[in-house]
Amino acid sequence: MKSYYYWHNDDDGIWLLSKTPSWSQIDHYCKGDVALRMAIYALITGDASVIKALIKLLNSRKRWPDSLNQKTDSRNAIDYYWNWLMYKLKISPRKYKWQKRMSKDPFIILTCAIYWHQYEMIRDLKIPWCIQRPDLWHWIEYLKTGEKIHKEKYELWKCRSINFGIAFNYPGYAKHLAAWSAWIAKSDVVKSELLPFIPHWNLLCRLLCGDQTVTQKQIDEYIPHTGYLWTSTAMEEYIQPLGGSEPVYLDKEILQFVFDNKNWK
Repeated sequence: MKSYYYWHNDDDGIWLLSKTPSWSQIDHYCKGDVALRMAIYALITGDASVIKALIKLLNSRKRWPDSLNQKTDSRNAIDYYWNWLMYKLKISPRKYKWQKRMSKDPFIILTCAIYWHQYEMIRDLKIPWCIQRPDLWHWIEYLKTGEKIHKEKYELWKCRSINFGIAFNYPGYAKHLAAWSAWIAKSDVVKSELLPFIPHWNLLCRLLCGDQTVTQKQIDEYIPHTGYLWTSTAMEEYIQPLGGSEPVYLDKEILQFVFDNKNWK
């Protein structure tokens, strides 16, 4: 079996892609998630060079480094949404994402990695206004200052967000982000609010929310998969087991990391 993960090296750092890249196929190697994937890797390893490279990338408001740009990428927001509309109408092939179309995922997970391993860098990461929300702002301010008022405001807004999300089909990736933010902030309030809505198979999010019933035996028996199961809404059938020659197993190694630190107070 060929290796699923692939390290892409450029002047700015190393980037973990899924699948060997095929430059003629849109998103064949999922470059849109490269920052999130590397942030998870940084959490596992604490590699300061990776954290610095990610801060530089995200502060430049880029989802992936310029060395991964292709002609099939959208040039700007208008180009992206126009091609998305044409794709939905089955009029033309769809271009890939816009490089500067930012999302919360890599910022939140990278903030967790910085707080855990390289606290002094936490003020270096700049959150763009387009993804800023009250719960996110107060969460980051609490991590920076330790002030109780910010933790209370974060908990208030995050619990409202969870309740709103549950009413409108709360997706797996949102639960994953909420669980990480609660774990890093040591917020029993948010953990208890979220845990009842975590599916039984999602061992990582259960651990993050304080579920003490997850065992080392379950982790040992867990088979690493392609994709990243812990952000899924359901156990999709297309996620296949990985072979035994991968450079890193993000889903299993991050699970072990949280289990090893589950009693962090």
